[in-house]
Amino acid sequence: MATVIQQELYGGAITINLPSKFGTISHVREVPDHQEVFVNVDEDQSVIVEILELAAEASDDNCAATVKMGMQIEYVKLVHVE
Repeated sequence: MATVIQQELYGGAITINLPSKFGTISHVREVPDHQEVFVNVDEDQSVIVEILELAAEASDDNCAATVKMGMQIEYVKLVHVE
């Protein structure tokens, strides 16, 4: 089983757990401020996290829950899970 490490996103505002084989691409090329990009060159895989807009209902109190819900919705759209 692959070792999982916690990666900070956006200066530590959010974290994500990824297999240790994934490294940030920002050491190789410029990445826009609204994106975080990780690659596994051994298996030609990438994980891209992108902030598109701040949800109107997001506040300091419920921001983490709003982000998690938004990520789950987008994941379902990507993999067609129902």
